Amino acid sequence: MTMWVPELDRGGPVYQAIADALSDDISQGRLAIGQRLPTHRALARRLGVTIGTVTRAYAEAERRGLVAATVGRGTFVKAPLSPAPRPEPPEDGIIDLRSNYPALGASTEALSEVLGAISRERGLQELLRYHDHAGLVRHRAAGAQLIARSGLALAPDRILVTAGGQHAIMVALLTVAQAGEVVLTEQLTYHNFKAAALRLGLRLHGVALDAEGLVPEALEEACRTLAPRALYCTPTLQNPTAAIMSEARRIRIAEIAAAHNVTIIEDDILGFLAPEQRPLTAFAPGPACYLSSVSKCLAPGLRLGFLAVPEGQAARFADAIRITSWMAPPLAAEIVCRWIEDGTAERLIAAQRAEAAARVRIAQARLTELMGPAHPPTSHLWLKLPAPLRADRLQQEALSAGVAVTTGAPFAVDVPAPEAIRVCLGAAPTRELLEKALGTLAMLLRSARSEPDAGLSIL
Repeated sequence: MTMWVPELDRGGPVYQAIADALSDDISQGRLAIGQRLPTHRALARRLGVTIGTVTRAYAEAERRGLVAATVGRGTFVKAPLSPAPRPEPPEDGIIDLRSNYPALGASTEALSEVLGAISRERGLQELLRYHDHAGLVRHRAAGAQLIARSGLALAPDRILVTAGGQHAIMVALLTVAQAGEVVLTEQLTYHNFKAAALRLGLRLHGVALDAEGLVPEALEEACRTLAPRALYCTPTLQNPTAAIMSEARRIRIAEIAAAHNVTIIEDDILGFLAPEQRPLTAFAPGPACYLSSVSKCLAPGLRLGFLAVPEGQAARFADAIRITSWMAPPLAAEIVCRWIEDGTAERLIAAQRAEAAARVRIAQARLTELMGPAHPPTSHLWLKLPAPLRADRLQQEALSAGVAVTTGAPFAVDVPAPEAIRVCLGAAPTRELLEKALGTLAMLLRSARSEPDAGLSIL
């Protein structure tokens, strides 16, 4: 490839002129994304300037986001740093707050950078091969590093790479329980867990909840009378209630499960929003599985999760990966691994927490009466409706007004659906659309309570 030599026909500092020329050549297509630039010494010699001038020029170009420099490898042209396209309002006019999506932002630019870096390196073919069902050793180590953020320090040989959190749930259920056996969960639980368990022929039993999540006395009774094989639960930002279990409650739940030899399956997919909360698994004296995923904290499209399993049992769980997907996608695992290793994951997670906090503030301003003055950062809200309002009617009226929400029906196990709705704050493409949607809900609620006969039928 011909060495890049800029045309310096402008005044001002030479280093600025080099950086400007670099910008022009990238925008005009004369330099390709991923192309390696000349070394500092080679370009200085060709232009008749000092090495320090070229070093300063490259530093200026890096500051502008034009290039990326890696020690020992050189300096490469980056994808242009243009703002992420502003999401368009939905074509059907409906603001859909039913699905627990993260708000996407800097992930797009980070993905462009890491894909460029991967494509420039040798060994790319290795990511296209079949690998161990549990995942590459390096990827499992990265998973252990990510999980350690929660306060759960585990050896990489206890970590399995899965094709997302839902896959991790399926792998855990396939391994610890057989058709016809009892699996406990919260009386309100993640609806896709319900679907997976029922598809596997498992007998689900719902355990009572309070403001902290699982009620220990109810769990004790269920363990004593039903002889369950496993307990699936979400101690941090429970889905759908957003409850957070105290440490004392976690310790008690873990003790009860261990006393009855019940395997805990802990779903901590939203734990990154409350990093001060130690996982239930950290307190478990008995068998416990811990699952995490990048779907909510980094990007759902990567479809990558991590499943921590009891010591010495990785092979059993890996066999369930073999029969469901053979392995998690190595390319997705490599992307996430690099983000964890170079600090990008930490930056993106911090951005997600900040966005979640901002969206909670919007919700507090619009729904103060239902939320109260304070609420931790969360991806979703569980709004209990005051009597005699009905959730199914509110759902219908909201949809007619352009906002889609979920009632408690999909989440209920062994109990009638409560009069409440789940609102997913990250699902709105923009904060402005979220504010509009929550304003609509607030208006419907106010109208229903103040004018029950004014045409609203949510009573």
